[in-house]
Amino acid sequence: LEMMNYERPEKLKIPDPRTFRTKLIPEAMTLLIKEIEKKLAKAEAITLIVDMWTTRMMTDYIALGASIIFDNFQQELLIIGMMRMKQPHTAEYIKICIEDMVNKYKFNKSKIKCNYIYF
Repeated sequence: LEMMNYERPEKLKIPDPRTFRTKLIPEAMTLLIKEIEKKLAKAEAITLIVDMWTTRMMTDYIALGASIIFDNFQQELLIIGMMRMKQPHTAEYIKICIEDMVNKYKFNKSKIKCNYIYF
């Protein structure tokens, strides 16, 4: 949509795939993590929601959501992580995956009040 603001879109230079991979996507991820951290920091209470599934190609994934309640009782649901599971689904490995995703963010972890796990 931003391209439409240019008077001469034919002059617009589209970045090459390497620029997307090495610069633009990492910058976008950094901004996204900062925005999520702001919301987690403002939360009164956080409930983690864990979902695990296997694709048709037999690839296992785990995703982590955060249901947030703010001091004005406003609620918000965020997806804060997703990763491929590369080991057997033991309780210890699931715990490690959840901790890795949560620890990407700087916020008071004592705000986490409850966890839900879906299989």
